[in-house]
Amino acid sequence: MDSIRTDAQRTDLVQRLVALRAQLKDEIAAEAGGRYRDVAGEVTDIGDESIGAEIIGTDNAVIGRHVEEVRDIEAALKRIDDGIYGRCIDCGADVDEARLRAWPTALRCEPCQAVHEKTFAAGGHPSL
Repeated sequence: MDSIRTDAQRTDLVQRLVALRAQLKDEIAAEAGGRYRDVAGEVTDIGDESIGAEIIGTDNAVIGRHVEEVRDIEAALKRIDDGIYGRCIDCGADVDEARLRAWPTALRCEPCQAVHEKTFAAGGHPSL
């Protein structure tokens, strides 16, 4: 990938990273601010507690996805710094530019990604 495109990707990644960090800060502050009480109220029954716990669990899942995206962006920025951004981590081939535009943190070319997904589809452990 040429330096002009890499610089554009870096700019896009940094902008997304800044936005995600601000969003995470707000989400974490809301969690720390007693969201459970806001959702369930002071006097609850078992059904209210269950619904409140479900909503908070969903909020925690969103925070987890955002944290994972922050890590992916930071790793992509490091690959840019190291001069290996846009190369498949499995086979070393160039990752298609259209793929990188759609998924700027992509680690693999499409064929290697397909193999990876098929291999680890069972929950993160290779299957036979």
